[in-house]
Amino acid sequence: MALSKRLILDGGGNVVASVMRSLRKKLDQPAAAIETITGLGYRFRGF
Repeated sequence: MALSKRLILDGGGNVVASVMRSLRKKLDQPAAAIETITGLGYRFRGF
């Protein structure tokens, strides 16, 4: 699959979701420490 320069620079819509998934995997605390708030973003709990 070829990606255009614009798509690579814009990152698409799932960049934040991918980063949050990666953070959940890397944190020592349970994944529940990062709460998804639909329509708003994310909340970090217990830090």
